Amino acid sequence: MIYFGKNDIRNRLRRAACCLAAATTISACIKEELPAPDDGEGQPTRVEVALELPAMEIQTRAMMSEKDDSQVNTLWVGTFLASTGVKSGSAFSEVNRSDQHVFHTLTLDTKSGPSRIAGVANVDDNYGTTDNETLLEDLREAGKRPTQAGYYTLRDLLEVVRTWEQYRSIRAAHINPANVSSFAPNLIMAGIYHSAQTSDPAAWNNEATVTIPSSQNGKVTLPGAIHLRRLLAYVRFDIRWEAAAGITDLEVDLKSWRVVHNPTYSYLHEQAANAGDAAWERSYAASNLSRNFESTTRPGDARTYRTFDFYQYENRHTGLDGVTVYADREREHKLDGGGNSGIYASLCPEAEDGPANRATYVEIEAEVAYATTIDGVRVDRTGTARYCVHLGYCEGADEAARARDFNCRRNTKYTYTMVIRGLDKIVVEARREGEELPGAEVAEIVRGQMGQQGQPVQLPGGKGPDRYVHGITSTCAGPERPGSDPLIFLGL
Repeated sequence: MIYFGKNDIRNRLRRAACCLAAATTISACIKEELPAPDDGEGQPTRVEVALELPAMEIQTRAMMSEKDDSQVNTLWVGTFLASTGVKSGSAFSEVNRSDQHVFHTLTLDTKSGPSRIAGVANVDDNYGTTDNETLLEDLREAGKRPTQAGYYTLRDLLEVVRTWEQYRSIRAAHINPANVSSFAPNLIMAGIYHSAQTSDPAAWNNEATVTIPSSQNGKVTLPGAIHLRRLLAYVRFDIRWEAAAGITDLEVDLKSWRVVHNPTYSYLHEQAANAGDAAWERSYAASNLSRNFESTTRPGDARTYRTFDFYQYENRHTGLDGVTVYADREREHKLDGGGNSGIYASLCPEAEDGPANRATYVEIEAEVAYATTIDGVRVDRTGTARYCVHLGYCEGADEAARARDFNCRRNTKYTYTMVIRGLDKIVVEARREGEELPGAEVAEIVRGQMGQQGQPVQLPGGKGPDRYVHGITSTCAGPERPGSDPLIFLGL
Protein backbone atom coordinates (compact mmCIF):
# COMPACT_ATOMS: atom_id res chain seq x y z
CA MET A 1 0.00 0.00 0.00
CA ILE A 2 1.44 3.36 -1.00
CA TYR A 3 0.50 6.68 0.59
CA PHE A 4 1.22 10.13 -0.67
CA GLY A 5 0.47 11.70 2.70
CA LYS A 6 4.10 12.41 3.58
CA ASN A 7 4.77 15.20 6.05
CA ASP A 8 5.61 17.95 3.55
CA ILE A 9 2.64 17.21 1.31
CA ARG A 10 0.31 16.62 4.24
CA ASN A 11 1.22 19.92 5.85
CA ARG A 12 0.42 21.75 2.62
CA LEU A 13 -2.88 19.91 2.38
CA ARG A 14 -3.78 20.79 5.93
CA ARG A 15 -3.01 24.46 5.35
CA ALA A 16 -5.14 24.40 2.19
CA ALA A 17 -7.93 22.57 3.98
CA CYS A 18 -7.94 25.11 6.81
CA CYS A 19 -8.25 27.96 4.31
CA LEU A 20 -11.09 26.20 2.54
CA ALA A 21 -12.82 25.47 5.82
CA ALA A 22 -12.61 29.15 6.71
CA ALA A 23 -14.04 30.13 3.34
CA THR A 24 -16.87 27.64 3.85
CA THR A 25 -17.65 29.15 7.25
CA ILE A 26 -17.87 32.64 5.80
CA SER A 27 -20.17 31.41 3.04
CA ALA A 28 -22.40 29.67 5.57
CA CYS A 29 -22.71 32.90 7.55
CA ILE A 30 -23.83 34.81 4.47
CA LYS A 31 -26.29 32.13 3.32
CA GLU A 32 -28.52 32.16 6.40
CA GLU A 33 -31.18 30.02 4.75
CA LEU A 34 -29.02 26.91 5.11
CA PRO A 35 -30.56 24.46 7.62
CA ALA A 36 -28.79 23.98 10.92
CA PRO A 37 -27.32 20.59 11.83
CA ASP A 38 -28.95 18.33 14.43
CA ASP A 39 -27.77 18.44 18.04
CA GLY A 40 -24.55 16.50 18.48
CA GLU A 41 -23.38 17.12 14.94
CA GLY A 42 -21.11 19.73 13.53
CA GLN A 43 -18.19 19.52 15.95
CA PRO A 44 -14.87 20.46 14.34
CA THR A 45 -12.81 17.41 13.44
CA ARG A 46 -9.92 16.42 11.23
CA VAL A 47 -10.18 13.24 9.17
CA GLU A 48 -7.87 11.25 6.92
CA VAL A 49 -9.69 9.70 3.94
CA ALA A 50 -8.31 7.02 1.62
CA LEU A 51 -8.84 7.17 -2.13
CA GLU A 52 -8.26 4.34 -4.59
CA LEU A 53 -7.37 4.95 -8.23
CA PRO A 54 -8.68 2.60 -10.94
CA ALA A 55 -6.66 0.69 -13.51
CA MET A 56 -7.02 -0.25 -17.16
CA GLU A 57 -4.98 -3.08 -18.57
CA ILE A 58 -5.17 -3.22 -22.39
CA GLN A 59 -3.74 -0.58 -24.72
CA THR A 60 -4.82 0.16 -28.30
CA ARG A 61 -4.66 3.12 -30.64
CA ALA A 62 -7.16 5.41 -28.92
CA MET A 63 -6.83 3.81 -25.54
CA MET A 64 -4.30 5.54 -23.32
CA SER A 65 -1.35 3.90 -21.68
CA GLU A 66 -1.91 2.58 -18.17
CA LYS A 67 0.00 5.53 -16.75
CA ASP A 68 -1.93 8.18 -18.69
CA ASP A 69 -5.30 6.51 -18.21
CA SER A 70 -4.92 6.50 -14.42
CA GLN A 71 -3.21 9.87 -14.14
CA VAL A 72 -4.59 11.96 -11.29
CA ASN A 73 -3.38 15.53 -11.35
CA THR A 74 -5.73 17.21 -8.89
CA LEU A 75 -8.17 15.94 -6.27
CA TRP A 76 -11.15 17.44 -4.53
CA VAL A 77 -12.79 15.86 -1.49
CA GLY A 78 -15.94 17.25 0.11
CA THR A 79 -17.98 16.20 3.15
CA PHE A 80 -21.73 16.82 3.53
CA LEU A 81 -23.78 16.37 6.71
CA ALA A 82 -26.36 13.66 6.08
CA SER A 83 -29.10 15.34 8.12
CA THR A 84 -29.03 18.68 6.31
CA GLY A 85 -27.00 18.10 3.15
CA VAL A 86 -24.81 21.11 4.01
CA LYS A 87 -21.16 20.93 3.01
CA SER A 88 -19.12 20.61 6.20
CA GLY A 89 -15.63 20.66 4.71
CA SER A 90 -13.62 20.33 1.52
CA ALA A 91 -10.07 20.38 0.23
CA PHE A 92 -8.23 20.50 -3.08
CA SER A 93 -4.93 18.71 -3.55
CA GLU A 94 -2.27 18.70 -6.27
CA VAL A 95 -1.40 15.04 -6.72
CA ASN A 96 0.28 14.18 -10.04
CA ARG A 97 0.13 10.43 -9.49
CA SER A 98 -0.75 7.49 -11.72
CA ASP A 99 -0.61 4.57 -9.27
CA GLN A 100 -3.27 1.92 -9.82
CA HIS A 101 -5.23 -0.04 -7.23
CA VAL A 102 -3.33 1.50 -4.35
CA PHE A 103 -4.82 3.55 -1.53
CA HIS A 104 -3.77 7.15 -1.01
CA THR A 105 -4.79 9.46 1.79
CA LEU A 106 -5.91 13.08 2.04
CA THR A 107 -6.45 14.98 5.28
CA LEU A 108 -9.11 17.69 5.63
CA ASP A 109 -10.87 19.65 8.34
CA THR A 110 -14.61 19.05 8.54
CA LYS A 111 -17.47 18.51 11.02
CA SER A 112 -18.44 15.43 12.99
CA GLY A 113 -21.64 13.44 12.50
CA PRO A 114 -23.26 11.19 9.88
CA SER A 115 -21.93 12.43 6.53
CA ARG A 116 -21.48 11.71 2.86
CA ILE A 117 -17.99 12.06 1.46
CA ALA A 118 -17.40 12.63 -2.26
CA GLY A 119 -14.23 12.81 -4.30
CA VAL A 120 -13.46 14.09 -7.81
CA ALA A 121 -10.17 13.70 -9.67
CA ASN A 122 -8.77 16.03 -12.35
CA VAL A 123 -10.84 19.11 -11.64
CA ASP A 124 -8.54 21.46 -13.59
CA ASP A 125 -8.82 21.74 -17.39
CA ASN A 126 -12.12 19.89 -17.26
CA TYR A 127 -15.50 21.54 -17.45
CA GLY A 128 -19.10 21.16 -16.38
CA THR A 129 -22.44 22.77 -15.81
CA THR A 130 -25.50 22.63 -13.56
CA ASP A 131 -29.22 23.31 -13.78
CA ASN A 132 -29.47 24.00 -10.04
CA GLU A 133 -30.62 27.63 -9.82
CA THR A 134 -29.21 28.15 -6.32
CA LEU A 135 -25.77 26.91 -7.38
CA LEU A 136 -25.89 29.13 -10.48
CA GLU A 137 -26.71 32.10 -8.24
CA ASP A 138 -23.86 31.16 -5.88
CA LEU A 139 -21.47 31.01 -8.84
CA ARG A 140 -22.48 34.49 -9.94
CA GLU A 141 -22.11 35.88 -6.42
CA ALA A 142 -18.66 34.27 -6.17
CA GLY A 143 -17.58 35.97 -9.38
CA LYS A 144 -17.28 32.69 -11.31
CA ARG A 145 -17.93 32.89 -15.02
CA PRO A 146 -18.30 30.24 -17.74
CA THR A 147 -15.18 29.75 -19.81
CA GLN A 148 -14.86 27.04 -22.49
CA ALA A 149 -17.98 26.74 -24.67
CA GLY A 150 -20.09 28.36 -21.97
CA TYR A 151 -19.12 25.84 -19.26
CA TYR A 152 -17.61 26.38 -15.82
CA THR A 153 -14.38 24.72 -14.74
CA LEU A 154 -14.99 21.79 -12.41
CA ARG A 155 -12.78 23.53 -9.86
CA ASP A 156 -15.08 26.56 -9.81
CA LEU A 157 -18.19 24.42 -9.47
CA LEU A 158 -16.74 22.36 -6.62
CA GLU A 159 -15.28 25.38 -4.87
CA VAL A 160 -18.68 27.07 -4.72
CA VAL A 161 -20.92 24.04 -4.10
CA ARG A 162 -22.39 24.09 -0.59
CA THR A 163 -25.04 21.35 -0.42
CA TRP A 164 -25.34 17.69 -1.43
CA GLU A 165 -28.24 18.58 -3.72
CA GLN A 166 -26.04 21.06 -5.54
CA TYR A 167 -23.24 18.51 -5.86
CA ARG A 168 -25.61 15.93 -7.37
CA SER A 169 -26.63 18.48 -10.01
CA ILE A 170 -23.12 18.96 -11.43
CA ARG A 171 -22.66 17.51 -14.91
CA ALA A 172 -19.29 17.07 -16.54
CA ALA A 173 -19.40 18.45 -20.09
CA HIS A 174 -17.71 17.18 -23.24
CA ILE A 175 -16.33 20.33 -24.86
CA ASN A 176 -16.20 18.72 -28.30
CA PRO A 177 -18.55 15.70 -28.49
CA ALA A 178 -17.64 15.20 -32.16
CA ASN A 179 -14.24 14.03 -30.91
CA VAL A 180 -14.30 10.52 -29.43
CA SER A 181 -10.70 9.41 -30.00
CA SER A 182 -8.33 11.98 -28.53
CA PHE A 183 -8.22 12.70 -24.81
CA ALA A 184 -5.53 14.17 -22.57
CA PRO A 185 -4.24 12.13 -19.59
CA ASN A 186 -6.61 14.06 -17.34
CA LEU A 187 -9.76 11.92 -17.33
CA ILE A 188 -12.48 12.93 -14.89
CA MET A 189 -13.01 10.39 -12.10
CA ALA A 190 -15.50 10.56 -9.27
CA GLY A 191 -16.80 8.47 -6.41
CA ILE A 192 -18.09 8.51 -2.85
CA TYR A 193 -16.81 7.06 0.40
CA HIS A 194 -17.71 3.54 1.49
CA SER A 195 -16.87 2.02 4.84
CA ALA A 196 -14.93 -0.92 3.33
CA GLN A 197 -11.98 -0.51 0.99
CA THR A 198 -13.11 -3.55 -1.03
CA SER A 199 -16.84 -2.87 -1.37
CA ASP A 200 -19.14 -4.23 -4.06
CA PRO A 201 -18.70 -2.13 -7.25
CA ALA A 202 -22.46 -2.26 -7.84
CA ALA A 203 -22.92 -0.16 -4.70
CA TRP A 204 -20.30 2.49 -5.35
CA ASN A 205 -22.84 4.96 -6.68
CA ASN A 206 -25.11 4.56 -3.63
CA GLU A 207 -25.39 7.55 -1.35
CA ALA A 208 -23.68 5.83 1.56
CA THR A 209 -23.12 7.66 4.82
CA VAL A 210 -20.41 7.37 7.45
CA THR A 211 -20.37 8.77 10.97
CA ILE A 212 -17.35 11.01 11.34
CA PRO A 213 -16.33 11.13 15.02
CA SER A 214 -14.84 14.14 16.73
CA SER A 215 -11.07 14.02 16.56
CA GLN A 216 -10.61 15.64 19.97
CA ASN A 217 -7.89 17.95 18.62
CA GLY A 218 -6.20 15.03 16.89
CA LYS A 219 -6.90 13.23 13.64
CA VAL A 220 -9.34 10.44 12.76
CA THR A 221 -8.43 7.93 10.07
CA LEU A 222 -11.53 6.52 8.41
CA PRO A 223 -11.36 2.79 7.60
CA GLY A 224 -12.94 2.84 4.13
CA ALA A 225 -12.13 4.63 0.91
CA ILE A 226 -13.45 6.76 -1.93
CA HIS A 227 -13.40 4.56 -5.04
CA LEU A 228 -12.66 6.82 -8.00
CA ARG A 229 -14.24 5.75 -11.30
CA ARG A 230 -13.84 7.27 -14.73
CA LEU A 231 -16.96 8.91 -16.12
CA LEU A 232 -16.04 7.61 -19.57
CA ALA A 233 -16.59 4.16 -21.06
CA TYR A 234 -14.10 2.66 -23.52
CA VAL A 235 -15.43 0.90 -26.64
CA ARG A 236 -13.40 -1.08 -29.16
CA PHE A 237 -14.35 -2.69 -32.46
CA ASP A 238 -12.21 -5.44 -34.03
CA ILE A 239 -13.28 -6.22 -37.62
CA ARG A 240 -12.24 -9.03 -39.94
CA TRP A 241 -13.87 -10.78 -42.89
CA GLU A 242 -14.45 -14.42 -43.71
CA ALA A 243 -16.59 -15.61 -46.61
CA ALA A 244 -19.85 -17.31 -45.80
CA ALA A 245 -20.78 -20.63 -47.38
CA GLY A 246 -21.42 -20.24 -51.11
CA ILE A 247 -19.24 -17.13 -51.36
CA THR A 248 -15.71 -16.87 -52.78
CA ASP A 249 -13.16 -14.12 -53.39
CA LEU A 250 -14.56 -11.93 -50.61
CA GLU A 251 -12.91 -8.49 -50.53
CA VAL A 252 -13.77 -5.77 -48.04
CA ASP A 253 -12.63 -2.14 -48.07
CA LEU A 254 -13.61 -0.42 -44.83
CA LYS A 255 -14.41 3.21 -45.55
CA SER A 256 -15.52 4.96 -42.38
CA TRP A 257 -17.10 4.77 -38.95
CA ARG A 258 -18.84 7.16 -36.61
CA VAL A 259 -20.59 7.16 -33.24
CA VAL A 260 -24.22 8.30 -33.17
CA HIS A 261 -25.86 9.67 -30.02
CA ASN A 262 -22.61 10.39 -28.22
CA PRO A 263 -23.56 11.97 -24.85
CA THR A 264 -22.40 15.50 -24.14
CA TYR A 265 -22.89 15.27 -20.36
CA SER A 266 -22.35 12.93 -17.43
CA TYR A 267 -23.23 13.50 -13.80
CA LEU A 268 -20.26 13.50 -11.45
CA HIS A 269 -22.35 11.45 -9.02
CA GLU A 270 -23.85 8.49 -10.87
CA GLN A 271 -27.65 8.57 -10.91
CA ALA A 272 -30.52 6.63 -12.43
CA ALA A 273 -31.14 9.15 -15.21
CA ASN A 274 -28.69 10.12 -17.93
CA ALA A 275 -27.37 13.64 -17.46
CA GLY A 276 -28.60 14.75 -20.87
CA ASP A 277 -32.12 13.32 -20.83
CA ALA A 278 -33.85 16.47 -19.60
CA ALA A 279 -32.57 18.43 -22.61
CA TRP A 280 -32.13 15.46 -24.94
CA GLU A 281 -32.43 17.41 -28.21
CA ARG A 282 -29.14 19.21 -27.57
CA SER A 283 -27.38 16.72 -25.29
CA TYR A 284 -26.36 14.03 -27.79
CA ALA A 285 -24.18 14.38 -30.88
CA ALA A 286 -22.72 12.39 -33.74
CA SER A 287 -18.96 12.04 -33.85
CA ASN A 288 -16.83 13.13 -36.73
CA LEU A 289 -16.68 10.63 -39.58
CA SER A 290 -13.43 8.72 -39.14
CA ARG A 291 -11.53 6.79 -41.79
CA ASN A 292 -8.92 5.54 -39.37
CA PHE A 293 -8.67 1.76 -39.01
CA GLU A 294 -5.57 0.20 -37.48
CA SER A 295 -4.35 -3.29 -38.32
CA THR A 296 -4.06 -5.36 -35.14
CA THR A 297 -3.49 -8.96 -34.12
CA ARG A 298 -4.17 -10.92 -30.97
CA PRO A 299 -1.82 -13.17 -29.03
CA GLY A 300 -2.06 -16.66 -30.47
CA ASP A 301 -4.30 -15.50 -33.32
CA ALA A 302 -2.67 -15.13 -36.75
CA ARG A 303 -5.66 -13.32 -38.22
CA THR A 304 -5.51 -9.59 -38.88
CA TYR A 305 -8.22 -7.32 -37.52
CA ARG A 306 -9.08 -3.78 -38.55
CA THR A 307 -9.59 -1.91 -35.31
CA PHE A 308 -11.00 1.37 -34.10
CA ASP A 309 -11.82 2.46 -30.59
CA PHE A 310 -13.28 5.42 -28.77
CA TYR A 311 -14.33 6.92 -25.45
CA GLN A 312 -17.76 8.20 -24.53
CA TYR A 313 -19.72 9.23 -21.46
CA GLU A 314 -22.15 6.76 -19.95
CA ASN A 315 -25.43 6.30 -21.83
CA ARG A 316 -27.91 3.86 -20.28
CA HIS A 317 -31.15 2.70 -21.84
CA THR A 318 -33.49 -0.25 -21.44
CA GLY A 319 -35.59 -1.69 -24.24
CA LEU A 320 -39.36 -2.10 -24.04
CA ASP A 321 -40.93 -5.21 -22.53
CA GLY A 322 -41.78 -6.59 -25.96
CA VAL A 323 -38.09 -6.83 -26.85
CA THR A 324 -37.18 -10.46 -26.21
CA VAL A 325 -34.58 -11.39 -28.87
CA TYR A 326 -31.78 -9.57 -30.64
CA ALA A 327 -33.75 -9.11 -33.87
CA ASP A 328 -36.21 -6.93 -31.92
CA ARG A 329 -33.48 -4.42 -31.05
CA GLU A 330 -32.94 -3.02 -34.53
CA ARG A 331 -36.54 -2.60 -35.66
CA GLU A 332 -37.61 0.96 -36.49
CA HIS A 333 -40.98 2.59 -36.73
CA LYS A 334 -41.89 3.05 -40.37
CA LEU A 335 -42.67 6.30 -42.13
CA ASP A 336 -45.98 6.71 -43.93
CA GLY A 337 -44.17 6.07 -47.19
CA GLY A 338 -42.72 2.83 -45.89
CA GLY A 339 -39.14 3.91 -45.10
CA ASN A 340 -37.42 3.73 -41.73
CA SER A 341 -37.99 6.66 -39.37
CA GLY A 342 -34.79 6.42 -37.35
CA ILE A 343 -36.95 5.96 -34.25
CA TYR A 344 -36.42 2.51 -32.83
CA ALA A 345 -39.49 0.48 -31.88
CA SER A 346 -37.35 -1.37 -29.35
CA LEU A 347 -36.95 1.86 -27.34
CA CYS A 348 -39.96 4.03 -28.20
CA PRO A 349 -43.57 2.73 -28.09
CA GLU A 350 -44.67 5.28 -30.69
CA ALA A 351 -42.95 6.90 -33.66
CA GLU A 352 -42.14 9.97 -31.56
CA ASP A 353 -38.55 11.00 -30.97
CA GLY A 354 -37.38 11.51 -27.42
CA PRO A 355 -34.64 10.72 -24.87
CA ALA A 356 -35.42 6.98 -25.01
CA ASN A 357 -34.30 6.96 -28.66
CA ARG A 358 -30.83 8.26 -27.78
CA ALA A 359 -29.13 4.92 -27.15
CA THR A 360 -25.66 4.96 -28.70
CA TYR A 361 -24.94 3.06 -31.90
CA VAL A 362 -22.05 2.85 -34.34
CA GLU A 363 -22.28 3.12 -38.13
CA ILE A 364 -19.62 1.39 -40.21
CA GLU A 365 -19.46 1.79 -43.99
CA ALA A 366 -17.63 -0.64 -46.27
CA GLU A 367 -17.35 -1.56 -49.92
CA VAL A 368 -17.81 -5.29 -50.32
CA ALA A 369 -17.14 -7.50 -53.35
CA TYR A 370 -17.47 -11.25 -53.71
CA ALA A 371 -18.40 -14.00 -56.13
CA THR A 372 -21.18 -16.54 -55.89
CA THR A 373 -22.60 -19.20 -58.17
CA ILE A 374 -26.14 -19.22 -59.53
CA ASP A 375 -27.25 -22.18 -61.66
CA GLY A 376 -23.60 -23.08 -62.22
CA VAL A 377 -22.67 -19.59 -63.39
CA ARG A 378 -20.25 -17.35 -61.47
CA VAL A 379 -21.81 -14.05 -60.48
CA ASP A 380 -19.69 -11.16 -59.16
CA ARG A 381 -21.35 -8.81 -56.74
CA THR A 382 -20.20 -5.49 -55.31
CA GLY A 383 -21.87 -2.86 -53.21
CA THR A 384 -21.60 -0.39 -50.35
CA ALA A 385 -22.92 -1.60 -47.04
CA ARG A 386 -23.64 0.43 -43.91
CA TYR A 387 -23.67 -1.68 -40.79
CA CYS A 388 -25.34 -0.31 -37.63
CA VAL A 389 -24.53 -1.78 -34.22
CA HIS A 390 -26.27 -0.58 -31.06
CA LEU A 391 -24.11 -0.77 -27.97
CA GLY A 392 -25.20 -3.07 -25.17
CA TYR A 393 -26.56 -6.62 -25.34
CA CYS A 394 -24.20 -7.71 -22.58
CA GLU A 395 -26.18 -7.59 -19.32
CA GLY A 396 -28.90 -9.91 -18.11
CA ALA A 397 -29.52 -13.44 -16.94
CA ASP A 398 -31.32 -14.56 -20.10
CA GLU A 399 -31.75 -13.70 -23.77
CA ALA A 400 -34.73 -11.41 -23.21
CA ALA A 401 -32.89 -9.34 -20.59
CA ARG A 402 -29.81 -9.04 -22.78
CA ALA A 403 -31.92 -8.02 -25.76
CA ARG A 404 -33.27 -5.11 -23.69
CA ASP A 405 -29.79 -3.99 -22.65
CA PHE A 406 -28.77 -0.80 -24.45
CA ASN A 407 -26.35 0.32 -21.74
CA CYS A 408 -22.93 1.86 -22.03
CA ARG A 409 -21.74 2.31 -18.45
CA ARG A 410 -19.06 4.52 -16.96
CA ASN A 411 -15.64 3.08 -16.13
CA THR A 412 -16.33 -0.03 -18.23
CA LYS A 413 -14.60 -1.50 -21.29
CA TYR A 414 -16.64 -2.97 -24.14
CA THR A 415 -15.25 -5.02 -27.04
CA TYR A 416 -17.09 -5.87 -30.26
CA THR A 417 -15.61 -8.39 -32.69
CA MET A 418 -17.33 -8.01 -36.04
CA VAL A 419 -16.95 -10.56 -38.86
CA ILE A 420 -18.11 -9.47 -42.33
CA ARG A 421 -19.24 -12.53 -44.28
CA GLY A 422 -20.75 -10.88 -47.34
CA LEU A 423 -22.37 -7.71 -48.56
CA ASP A 424 -25.36 -8.10 -46.27
CA LYS A 425 -23.98 -10.57 -43.72
CA ILE A 426 -22.13 -9.80 -40.51
CA VAL A 427 -21.75 -11.45 -37.15
CA VAL A 428 -20.96 -9.33 -34.10
CA GLU A 429 -19.62 -10.61 -30.82
CA ALA A 430 -20.19 -8.24 -27.89
CA ARG A 431 -18.42 -8.44 -24.58
CA ARG A 432 -18.55 -6.21 -21.52
CA GLU A 433 -15.30 -6.29 -19.59
CA GLY A 434 -15.47 -4.44 -16.34
CA GLU A 435 -17.10 -4.03 -12.96
CA GLU A 436 -18.98 -7.30 -12.97
CA LEU A 437 -20.44 -8.32 -9.64
CA PRO A 438 -18.19 -10.72 -7.71
CA GLY A 439 -19.07 -14.27 -8.68
CA ALA A 440 -21.43 -13.18 -11.45
CA GLU A 441 -21.43 -15.18 -14.66
CA VAL A 442 -19.81 -13.32 -17.54
CA ALA A 443 -21.32 -14.69 -20.74
CA GLU A 444 -19.62 -14.36 -24.09
CA ILE A 445 -22.29 -12.98 -26.42
CA VAL A 446 -22.30 -13.61 -30.13
CA ARG A 447 -24.81 -11.67 -32.16
CA GLY A 448 -25.39 -10.85 -35.75
CA GLN A 449 -27.18 -8.37 -37.91
CA MET A 450 -27.63 -8.27 -41.64
CA GLY A 451 -28.20 -4.92 -43.25
CA GLN A 452 -27.52 -2.97 -46.39
CA GLN A 453 -27.91 0.80 -46.70
CA GLY A 454 -28.93 0.83 -43.04
CA GLN A 455 -31.89 -1.53 -43.52
CA PRO A 456 -32.04 -4.18 -40.80
CA VAL A 457 -32.94 -7.72 -41.77
CA GLN A 458 -34.30 -10.27 -39.30
CA LEU A 459 -31.97 -13.16 -38.70
CA PRO A 460 -32.47 -16.71 -37.51
CA GLY A 461 -31.02 -17.37 -34.11
CA GLY A 462 -29.80 -20.26 -32.02
CA LYS A 463 -28.01 -20.98 -28.77
CA GLY A 464 -24.63 -22.65 -28.63
CA PRO A 465 -23.29 -24.54 -25.64
CA ASP A 466 -21.62 -21.49 -24.12
CA ARG A 467 -22.78 -18.49 -26.11
CA TYR A 468 -25.85 -16.93 -27.64
CA VAL A 469 -25.89 -16.79 -31.42
CA HIS A 470 -27.93 -14.46 -33.58
CA GLY A 471 -26.68 -14.53 -37.12
CA ILE A 472 -26.02 -16.56 -40.18
CA THR A 473 -23.91 -19.18 -38.44
CA SER A 474 -23.45 -20.82 -35.06
CA THR A 475 -19.78 -21.52 -35.63
CA CYS A 476 -18.48 -17.98 -35.27
CA ALA A 477 -15.80 -17.01 -32.79
CA GLY A 478 -16.55 -17.93 -29.21
CA PRO A 479 -14.83 -17.96 -25.83
CA GLU A 480 -12.68 -20.92 -26.83
CA ARG A 481 -11.18 -19.07 -29.82
CA PRO A 482 -7.37 -18.77 -29.68
CA GLY A 483 -6.43 -15.23 -28.90
CA SER A 484 -9.63 -14.32 -27.08
CA ASP A 485 -9.00 -11.49 -24.67
CA PRO A 486 -9.15 -12.43 -20.98
CA LEU A 487 -11.71 -10.72 -18.81
CA ILE A 488 -10.49 -7.21 -18.10
CA PHE A 489 -11.66 -5.37 -15.01
CA LEU A 490 -11.61 -1.60 -15.19
CA GLY A 491 -11.59 -0.16 -11.73
CA LEU A 492 -11.92 -2.41 -8.70
